[in-house]
Amino acid sequence: WLKLAAHDNRRITGIDSSPASIEHCRAKGLLVEATDAIGYLTSLPNASLSVVTAFHVVEHLPMAVLLRLVTEVTRTLQPGGLFAVETPNPGNVLMASHHFWNDPTHQRPIPAALLEFIFNYCGLHVVKRLELNPAPSEERLPYGEIEVIGRVNEYLYGPRDYGIVGRRET
Repeated sequence: WLKLAAHDNRRITGIDSSPASIEHCRAKGLLVEATDAIGYLTSLPNASLSVVTAFHVVEHLPMAVLLRLVTEVTRTLQPGGLFAVETPNPGNVLMASHHFWNDPTHQRPIPAALLEFIFNYCGLHVVKRLELNPAPSEERLPYGEIEVIGRVNEYLYGPRDYGIVGRRET
């Protein structure tokens, strides 16, 4: 993601606590800070960032830390700046009840409505909700055009992840 985002000579900084990830990125010439996101954000001045992304981060945080993260992101975003989050989708029953728990560092699934509420509470206007990474069509039940089977397909094989993009208005 860092390499893709850095095109056109944009200044992009990655934040990670994993030594392996940091070493991998640095070997590719990417700028990565070995720190936690909140520590990094608190070191920045108000309205100093245009975009912040957090892909598969928020599900690892206790609720108080998640609230602090979104508060700090909002503080550091310029007016009109964007915060994009991707996280496992608990609306997918297989994800919420099984796959999510394969990572022992996950705290809890976060429903999209709750994350949208947190964004709004912290001062971010939700501008987009994305359904991401659906299961392959061959995993779906046949006859999905039948209403009840279509609903079962969505609950079991719908998007495995979702994304929310919020904008700081002022």
